Amino acid sequence: MSRTTPATLALSRTAVAFSLAEYAYDGTAERVGLHAAAALGVSPAIVLKTLMVEVDGKRVDWSETVTYRGMMMTGVPNFVWVMGYFRASWTLRVDMMGDFVCNLLNHMDDIDAKKVEVVLRPQDEGMAIMPWIEADNFNPGYLMRGLDAMPRRGDKPEWRHNQDYWAEKDAFPLIDLRSDEFRYA
Repeated sequence: MSRTTPATLALSRTAVAFSLAEYAYDGTAERVGLHAAAALGVSPAIVLKTLMVEVDGKRVDWSETVTYRGMMMTGVPNFVWVMGYFRASWTLRVDMMGDFVCNLLNHMDDIDAKKVEVVLRPQDEGMAIMPWIEADNFNPGYLMRGLDAMPRRGDKPEWRHNQDYWAEKDAFPLIDLRSDEFRYA
């Protein structure tokens, strides 16, 4: 396994602390995902098996997080997960997310914040918490087998991974970075 990837280079350039969970990668393995899961000691059903994040020394259990618009997770500061659309051009959503991240970083500079995380707001109390994606929206076997290990979603638009470009293209530019779901430090 290579110790240098685009991700490790980016982390090194930005002085983000990380450690490698190394294993002997076998590109000839019949099922590379199963091979990686066995080597890392994680369930092969977990979709995010090679993304192991710790916050305050505790490994993040993605199933205990709630997604903010399918890109940030509660309890995981300074983290944006770039995920495009399933049935439309991947880059449509990724471009919007890039604009969001740039706006977020500029806002953090403006208020001299080093940390941001999303939190459920008081008005979200009692909100229904459901699986990450609706099974009738996107249901490949690998995702359905690991759905219980994925982040959760709420029943409000800001707490779900929307697959509707036409709704998000109008909503993303209007995200108020000063609203209650963003906590800065």
